[in-house]
Amino acid sequence: MTGLISREDRLAQFEYVVEKDFDVDGVAASWADAHQKPAHRFWGSEDHTIDLSCEGDNLGTYSISAVSHDERLVAASHGSVIYVFDLKTRERRTEFRGFGLQHLDLLFRPCDSDTKKYTLAVNTNTKGLRFMKLDSQGRMLDQPAPIDTLDLLNLSLEPVVSKLNHLHGVSASSPEITELRTNYNQALETLQSKLQSKDLVRLDGWTAGPWSFSSDGRLLAFTRHNQATLLRKHRPEQELPQICVYDMSNHTQRHVLLGHQDIIEWLAFSPDNLLIATASRDGTFKIFDVATGDCKHTIGTTGHHGRGGDWSPDSKHVLFSGMESEIIQGVRTHFKALVVVYSAEDACQIARFEPEYPGITVRHISWSSRNEIVVAQDNKVYTWRPFENTIVSTFSLHAGDSARRSFASVSALSWADGGKMLMVRSIEGTIEIWDQGKNVKWRMQRPVGLAVGGFAKSAHLVHHGQALISYDQDGCLRFYNL
Repeated sequence: MTGLISREDRLAQFEYVVEKDFDVDGVAASWADAHQKPAHRFWGSEDHTIDLSCEGDNLGTYSISAVSHDERLVAASHGSVIYVFDLKTRERRTEFRGFGLQHLDLLFRPCDSDTKKYTLAVNTNTKGLRFMKLDSQGRMLDQPAPIDTLDLLNLSLEPVVSKLNHLHGVSASSPEITELRTNYNQALETLQSKLQSKDLVRLDGWTAGPWSFSSDGRLLAFTRHNQATLLRKHRPEQELPQICVYDMSNHTQRHVLLGHQDIIEWLAFSPDNLLIATASRDGTFKIFDVATGDCKHTIGTTGHHGRGGDWSPDSKHVLFSGMESEIIQGVRTHFKALVVVYSAEDACQIARFEPEYPGITVRHISWSSRNEIVVAQDNKVYTWRPFENTIVSTFSLHAGDSARRSFASVSALSWADGGKMLMVRSIEGTIEIWDQGKNVKWRMQRPVGLAVGGFAKSAHLVHHGQALISYDQDGCLRFYNL
């Protein structure tokens, strides 16, 4: 009987095939002009690589990374260690092992342009939200001197081993002493982690998306009690999800935003920092006033769940995605994907996008500064102009059989260079970049046959779309010049 094929083996067998390329007025995008290296590259042909897989870190499920707002620093983690590098020189500025557990997300606070210091917010599994303070070069501030665990280990165990050898004839290389050394070393490393992180600012909660900071960095919106309600009929009010608006300057809580009954999947400040929008698994979307903490509008319930959103550049409109249930003659029927633009002023519907697969959730959306919206659903990507209700371009991957279909889905997308360039990353690891103005493309592809575990959550187009940074599933931080 044939055993089940692992995810890694299925990924190794997956072949990345573009079914429909981006286009402008029906003309498919061509490869960008090659300067030093071709526009179509594979892992191994990047301009620079930092391999963090051999750093002695226990690799986790996700490769996570963040770039500072001024694009001078990049932070990365693939387990329990956080690394900070200078983006230009790729010099390692910080290596922090103070949390001792898998990190869920990294997010730079927009920094003070005068002091040029940085704050890195770290979401952890069980220790909530922590903040690492970095100097103008990306080096960690106020970090205690590390313990020489090996020296301390040898000093501590020497009399113990000597006594055991005298009484029981146990040598220093015996299995019992080897096990003791291993356990003691782990205890010392845990102690060092606690000493390194004990003075860091900690908040009991988690961020919920890349726009948890206001654009000026003064405020942070984070969630508490943000667990699933599941099938419980009653959940005490004090245990329902909350959004805390926190003043980063004086470390005080401004407001607690209430009203959602289930997990808050997404939240973001408006570009003008006056409003906060949220999408929840309870099927509602809300718009809050930052100054007062009052809920201005509740949209829904959709009958299913809210998934994500984004703001228009002028803060006048908000985009929401999720699923809704259709009601025909008073009877709730099948579920349908929801992508709708609303007015932030009166919550009226302005435009609605109809995706190709009505029954599949739209997981990724982004609004460009040119008032174009990119919508990713399963293996398809659409560029949509909401106020004209027209589709500018589409892109799709060959999905293959059901066992490998998920690899062709989109895991991240973002705009760059004033909305002229679009980056799309698939779950299997390949990155597509499209310059809409020039109608040219680049591709950074995972080689067929390469089996890697885990997931890569992001990549970053920087320097006005002239460079790409990706932190991939194999633990490699890759740098490409476009």
